[in-house]
Amino acid sequence: MSGISRINSFLKRLALQGFAFWIVLCTGEYAFSRSSVPPTETIRAFVFLLNQGEYRKAYAYFSKPLQEEITYGEFHAGARRIQSVKIMTTALLTSDSHLAKVNLTLTGLLREKEEKSWRKKTYTGEVVLVLEKGGWRLIQVNLMRPKKPAKTRQLK
Repeated sequence: MSGISRINSFLKRLALQGFAFWIVLCTGEYAFSRSSVPPTETIRAFVFLLNQGEYRKAYAYFSKPLQEEITYGEFHAGARRIQSVKIMTTALLTSDSHLAKVNLTLTGLLREKEEKSWRKKTYTGEVVLVLEKGGWRLIQVNLMRPKKPAKTRQLK
């Protein structure tokens, strides 16, 4: 490829990028940008903030619809019953330009409202994230305690 061909190729790429930037500037849409942080790392950051007691910053990882559903006061009251959380597994199930679904297993030292002592509990399920303002935010959390296998007796 000659020097002039390389310059022409570069100018074409620059023009396309400039066009995309112009659309973003005029429409206010971030259609051409994606979050540089993967959805699984967003969940890790959220859990890290919970463990640090940074509840306001953790709550900022909630999407706007989730913040409308759960107030900060409700979130704070629940988060204070968590002593620590550890992510055991994460797996990105699906992802497109606006939504991501992550399979998750957590263990933590938690205390229910009526309990006085901390108990180790495990939860598993899915977290759905939405791309908002250039970053992934939690929009739906479906975590449950795994069912214990039924005890079986051996027949004599």
